[in-house]
Amino acid sequence: MGREIVKKCKGLPLAIKTLGGLLHMKVDAKEWEKILKSDIWEFSDDESDILPALRLSYHYLPSYLKPCFAFCSLFPKDYLFQKEKLVLLWMGEGLLDNFKEKGRTLEEVGDDCFDELASRSFFQRSSGSGTHFVMHDLMHDLAEFVSGKFFARLEDDGSCEINRRTRHFSYLTKGYDTSKRFGALNEARRLRTFLNVDKYPWMEKYIADTITHDLLPNLGCLKVLSFSQYRNINVLVNSIGNLKLLRYLDLSYTVIKKLPESASALFHLQILLLSNCWRLVELPTKLGRLINLQHLDLNDTMLKEMPAHMGKLKNLHKLTTFVVGKNSGSSISELGELQHLHGTLSILNLQNVGCSGDALKANLKGKKKLQKLVLSWCDEIEDHSKYEADVPLVKNRKVAVPKFVPHEYLLEQLQPSPDLEHLKIFGYGGTQFPEWVGDHSFSKIACLELSNCEHCLSLPALGHLRSLKNLCIGGFARVTAVGSEFYGNGSSMKSFESLEILRFEKMPEWQEWLCLGDENGTFSSLQELYIIDCPKLKGDLPKTLPLLRKFGIENCEMLGSALSRAPDMDELELVNCDKMQLQALPTELQKLTIKYCSVQDSTLELMLQHCSRLEGLSIGSCAALKSLPEGRLPVSLKKLEIDNCGEFDFSRIHLYTSLEKLNVSNALDSLESFPLGSFPNLNSLNFRRCTNIKSFSALEEPHQHLPSLHSITIYDCPNFVSFPKGGLSAPNLTRLCLFNCKNLKSLPEQMHSLLPSLDSLIVVICSEIESFPEGGLPLNLKYIRISYCNKLIAGRMGWGLHKLRCLKHFEMGGGDMEFFPDEQLLPPTITNLHINGVPNLKTLDYKGLQHLTSIRRLEVANCAKLQSMPPEGLPVSLSSLSIRFCPLLTKRCQKERGKDWAKISHIPSIEIDDQVIIA
Repeated sequence: MGREIVKKCKGLPLAIKTLGGLLHMKVDAKEWEKILKSDIWEFSDDESDILPALRLSYHYLPSYLKPCFAFCSLFPKDYLFQKEKLVLLWMGEGLLDNFKEKGRTLEEVGDDCFDELASRSFFQRSSGSGTHFVMHDLMHDLAEFVSGKFFARLEDDGSCEINRRTRHFSYLTKGYDTSKRFGALNEARRLRTFLNVDKYPWMEKYIADTITHDLLPNLGCLKVLSFSQYRNINVLVNSIGNLKLLRYLDLSYTVIKKLPESASALFHLQILLLSNCWRLVELPTKLGRLINLQHLDLNDTMLKEMPAHMGKLKNLHKLTTFVVGKNSGSSISELGELQHLHGTLSILNLQNVGCSGDALKANLKGKKKLQKLVLSWCDEIEDHSKYEADVPLVKNRKVAVPKFVPHEYLLEQLQPSPDLEHLKIFGYGGTQFPEWVGDHSFSKIACLELSNCEHCLSLPALGHLRSLKNLCIGGFARVTAVGSEFYGNGSSMKSFESLEILRFEKMPEWQEWLCLGDENGTFSSLQELYIIDCPKLKGDLPKTLPLLRKFGIENCEMLGSALSRAPDMDELELVNCDKMQLQALPTELQKLTIKYCSVQDSTLELMLQHCSRLEGLSIGSCAALKSLPEGRLPVSLKKLEIDNCGEFDFSRIHLYTSLEKLNVSNALDSLESFPLGSFPNLNSLNFRRCTNIKSFSALEEPHQHLPSLHSITIYDCPNFVSFPKGGLSAPNLTRLCLFNCKNLKSLPEQMHSLLPSLDSLIVVICSEIESFPEGGLPLNLKYIRISYCNKLIAGRMGWGLHKLRCLKHFEMGGGDMEFFPDEQLLPPTITNLHINGVPNLKTLDYKGLQHLTSIRRLEVANCAKLQSMPPEGLPVSLSSLSIRFCPLLTKRCQKERGKDWAKISHIPSIEIDDQVIIA
C-alpha cells in the first residue's frame, strides 16, 4: 500500500516527504487505505495547481494547525522566518487561545504546533541559517490557496487585492514606504493584521507619517501591528490607545523615545516588542495595567528604570530586561510577583538597589524556567566604606536605611535556580564571590561569563560545573594568580571535563596560572583557548590539550611558555607575545596569524615545517621577519596577508602560485613590481599603502589569461604608475578599485574586451589619468564612481557612458564644472545618481537629467555653491531625493516654505540633512 501511495506522488521528494510525515502517525491500515483512495488524488490541474499529495497532507492536519499554517501565506516566497517570532504572531492572532494547558505557556503550546508542522515538512530549516526556517515554493502555494480572500500580501510589484473582506495584510518593506502603497487599506476597515515583512534588515527604512497618524486610527479591529525597523518612528500617536483589541505590537529597531501613556489602555496586549530601540528611555507609568501582557522585549534600550507596579503583570512569561532605578519606579522586589518568567532575564543597574531585603524578595531561586540570567552593576564601582550596615529597629529612634547594599550581600541574595543554563555577572564590586557561584548543584550551566569584577582578589571555584562548555573571564584587575581554588580545591573530581571554550582577557595583574597535571583529565574537552591582554602572565600553559582546535594569545608580553601540545589545532593567533617558546606547529594547522612579534625567518621556518595543510597565513608588524621560508610553504596555502613588515623581501613571492587571496599593506621598500602572471589561481588582490610599488610586471605571454581573478584593489599607492602593457586579461574580473594613485596615468588597456565581466569601477584621487583607454569601458559595467580626478572629469564627454546599457549607479565627485550632468552624458538606464563634493557646481542641468527615465534616487552632497533645482523640475521617475551639506539648496528646498519645494514635492521620499519627509 505504501508503494502505491509513493507512485501517486510521481517521484516528487516534497510530496513523498510530506505524506511520510502524515503516515508515520497512522498505524491503522484502514487509515492508509483511506488516504490511498482519497478523491483528492483525482483533482485535475484545471481545478488547482496544488499537488494532490500536499492537499491531502493539509486535509489531514489537525484543525488547530490549519489556521497556523494558513497565516504563513503572509510571508513572501523564500522568506526566512524564526520560530519564536512566528509563534508570537500566532499568539497575537489568537490562534493558540483554545489550546491552553495548565502549567504551560502559550509560547510552549505554539512551539509544539511549530514543531509538528516542521515534522510534517510544512516548514524546512534553512540551509544557510541554523536558526531560520523557510517554506518550499509549492508549500507556499498551498498556504496561499487555503488562506483565501481574507489574506493580502503586498510585494515589490505593488499588485495586491484588498477589499472590505480583507482581514490580514502584510507588505514587504522597501527603503521608503510611502502613503501611496497603502491607499487601498482605506477599504479594509476591519483589518486585524498589519505586518511589515523585512527581507533586507541591513537597509535603512522609512514610512510616511500619514500611516501612523491618519490610517491607524481607522483600523480599530487590529490585533497585530508591526512597525519594526523604521528609522523615522520616534513617537507613537496617542490614538494607539484606541486600538482596544490590539494583542501584538512590534516597534523594535525604531528610534522611539517613549511610549505614550495611552498605551496603558491596551488591555488585551500580550506581546510588546521594543528591542533595539536605542533611544527609548521611558515606559508608560501605568504599564502595570496591562495585566494580559505575556512577552515584553526590552533588549538594547536606554531605559533608566522600570515603571511602578511591574509586579502586577502576573501573566508575564518573558521579560528580557529589568532596570533598577535610583529613586522611583519598581523595586527589584517586584520581580518576586512575576513567578512564570522563562527564557532570558537581564537585571541592570544593581548598584541602585537600596534595601537589603529587596533582592531576596525577587526570588530568582524560584524561577525555574529561566535559562539565561544577566546580573549587571554599572561601570562605577562604589567604595565599600560608603555602605551603611543594617540597623535593627529601636523604639523612638530613627532607623538608618542603607543607601547602598554591599555587593557581596546582594549577589548572595540573587542566587538563581540551579536549572539555569547561562549566567553572566558584570561589574560586580565584591572582593570574592558567594559560594553558590560555581557550586556543583548548578549542573545545567553551559555558559558562564564573569566580566569587569575589578575588586575580586580570586576567581570562584568553577571546575565542578559538569555541563559548563563556555567560560569567559575578563576585567579582573586585582587577580594575581589562578590556582587550585579555580579548579575545585583539590577534589578528586575531574575539573572542567566538559569545557570547550575558555577565554581570559583584560587581567593586568595576573602573573601565574597553576595548571593541574594532565593525568586528571583537566580541560580534556577544550577546543578553543584565548588569553588576551594579560601583560604580566608568566609560567606555563596547560601542557596537553588533546582536542584544542583554536588557540589565541594576544598582548601577553611576559608569557614565556611553550605552546600546549594540541595535535588537532587548526587555528593559531599570536599577537604581541615575544617571549613565547615557538616550535614546530601541528600538521593539522590551517590558519596562522602572527602580529607584533619579533619572529625571525628561521623561527617561522621551524614553525611551519610540518604544516602541510596550511591555508591562511597572516603576518603583521613583525619587523625582524625578512622573508617567507623558501620552498617551505605548503601548496595548500590559499590566503596570504602581510602588513607593516618594513624590511620584508617580496622577491620570492612568485613561488607561491597556489594563492587565491593576497593582501599586502604598508610595504615600504622592497615591493616595486608585482608578478601578477605568476598567480593563475588568484581571486582577490589587495594592495594598501604600499608606497614603493610602481607596476604589475609584464605577463609571460601577451594576453595571458587570469581566469580566477575577480577583484583588484590598489589603495593609497602614490607611486603606482602602470598596468601590464597590452592590458590585463581577466575575463572574470568584476571589481576594480583605484584610490589615491596620484601617478597612475591610465587604466588597463583594452578594458572593453579584456575585462568583459567588470561590473564595478571605482577611481578616486587619480589626478594624472586624463581619459579612459581606447575602445572605452566594458559594456557590462553597473556601478561607476569617479571622484577627484580633475583631468579625467574634464574630458567626461569622451567617456562614452551613454553606450553602457547596464549602468545603474553613477557617482561623481570633484571637478570644476558649474553645471551637471551634461546632456547625453549618462545612459537612460541610470537608477541611482550621486553627486558629491563638486565645489563650483551651481545648478543641476535638466538637459542631462530629462532622458534619465529610469532614475529612482538622486543624492547631492557637499556642494556649497549649488543654488537651485532646474526650473523644469526633476524627472518624474524619481522616488527618492537626498540633499546633504548644500546650505544654499537646503534653504530653497524647505518643506512648504522653500522656493524650490514645489519642484520636488512630488517625490515620495526626501532627505534634507537630518530631516526625512515621506509622502
